[in-house]
Amino acid sequence: MTTHESNDRRNLLAVNLSLGTNLALAGVKTFVGVVGHSPALLADGINSTSDVIYLLIVRVFMRLAGKEPTTNIRSAIVSSRALPRWLSELS
Repeated sequence: MTTHESNDRRNLLAVNLSLGTNLALAGVKTFVGVVGHSPALLADGINSTSDVIYLLIVRVFMRLAGKEPTTNIRSAIVSSRALPRWLSELS
């Protein structure tokens, strides 16, 4: 195993650990905020949920970054232009 692969595995482990922790925190904060009628905890739970979504996106792109590069430069250019176009359609 090369140093690069080892770093990729460690980075993915860190993202997975953060994802699990934030998922648990989001669930607990949201639950306690609803049960305890605490708007502050509810808002914090929603904020933690947005962190979970962000970490899911990071995890997807880390997986994509680990793939072998394509030999077809045309498809790489087309796919690199597709994401910004898709993101602009969301807003």
